[in-house]
Amino acid sequence: MTIQQAIAQADALRPNPLPEPQKVGWVQDLERRTAREVGAPVPDFGKESDGQLGIEEEYSMLYVLYLCAMIDLALGEYESYDQTAQVFNTLADGYKKQYLRSHLPPAQGYRHLWGARE
Repeated sequence: MTIQQAIAQADALRPNPLPEPQKVGWVQDLERRTAREVGAPVPDFGKESDGQLGIEEEYSMLYVLYLCAMIDLALGEYESYDQTAQVFNTLADGYKKQYLRSHLPPAQGYRHLWGARE
C-alpha cells in the first residue's frame, strides 16, 4: 500500500476538510513509530511521499484505521475516535506479534548466554 492509497481509502470512509500534507505526515509518523517498536529499519521518506509502505499487505488496514482515528480526533468526533482507536490497537498488536515471530534473531551465537553448560 502507498501513502496515497491509504489516504484515498480513509477519505472515502471519513470525508473531511483536512489538508493532504497533514495526512501524509500522520502516515509517515505511524510508519516510523511502528518500525522502531518492532526493531525494523526506520524509513527515511525524504521528498518522496508515495512509495510503498513497510507494513505487509495483510495488515495494511492499519494505515487506514490510523488515518480514520486521527481524522476523528482532529474533527472532535471523540466517540468515533475511541472506537476506531480500539480496533487499530488490536490490529497493531497482532501485527507486532506476527512481525516479531517471523523476524526472530538467529539461535546461533546465543548458547551459554547465562553461563550454563549443556
